[in-house]
Amino acid sequence: MAPASLYPGAAAISTLLSIQGLHKGSLSTSGAIAAWLVGYAHLANPTKVFGVGLIFFYLAGSRVTKVSFRLCDSVFRFLFQRRLS
Repeated sequence: MAPASLYPGAAAISTLLSIQGLHKGSLSTSGAIAAWLVGYAHLANPTKVFGVGLIFFYLAGSRVTKVSFRLCDSVFRFLFQRRLS
C-alpha cells in the first residue's frame, strides 16, 4: 500500500487563511485549528471546486461583515417594508 499523499499547496493556503482569521480576532485557537482541518480537507480533494468554493465563501463573508449595520438595516427595511404594510 502506498503512503498517503501530502498536499503542500493545500496546507499552505489553509495555514495562511486560518492564521489570518486568528490574527483578525474572528477565530479562536480551536476555531483556527478547525478551519485549517476543514480547509485542508477541501483543498486536498482532487475536485478543486470544493476548495475554491470554500475560499470564495470565506472571502465573501469577510467582505460582507465590513458593511455597516446602518446600511444593512436600511436595505432590510427597503426590501421588507412594502410586504409588511
